[in-house]
Amino acid sequence: MSLEFYCSNHESLCCRTCSVNTHRTCGKILPIDVAARGIKSSVMLYDVTTNLKGLLKTAEKLVEDRTKNKEKIAKSKATTLQTIDNFKRQLIQEAESELSDIEIRCKAIVDLSEQLEFLTKHGSESQILMLLNTIRVDISKQENDFQNLIPSYECSDVSFKASGIKSALKSLGSMKKSVPCSIEHKPSKHAQAQVPPECVKMPKSSN
Repeated sequence: MSLEFYCSNHESLCCRTCSVNTHRTCGKILPIDVAARGIKSSVMLYDVTTNLKGLLKTAEKLVEDRTKNKEKIAKSKATTLQTIDNFKRQLIQEAESELSDIEIRCKAIVDLSEQLEFLTKHGSESQILMLLNTIRVDISKQENDFQNLIPSYECSDVSFKASGIKSALKSLGSMKKSVPCSIEHKPSKHAQAQVPPECVKMPKSSN
């Protein structure tokens, strides 16, 4: 049925049947055209208009707030990626520095090995003895250095473990940097020996 009446008590529209049954005891049931007289200057119109303006203002503020939040997330993403990139670059620099140091040490050990091999084949016993005395000093130093260096080395691995979307609002997750180096060095019986005093180093043979 069509709505034909307005109940002032309930401030609601109703049909003819409802006006008789539901609103029978209400004080004032008016036809819609009668109840609508002067509606343009009524408190109802003012209240509804005010409420709509309030809702719209709140909705607009929410749109602005969520827009800023979206922009902040995008900015945070760029900042986070830059932080990860810097972190990765730092790890690479550390790894390159460690690699360079080890390569220098490796070359020095190879040079000593080649000198010893050459003198063993072509040098005199005196020359071999002098070189051995020098090499022992270098070996002791390298062994002591390795004992200090290896524990300080880390096998770096950047990994990301995501959190749930709600908890991610507080923390995006965690980054793990490293695990202990798996390389071990077993020193020779002279590893713990004190470095001998200065010895006359044997120059390389030109033969």
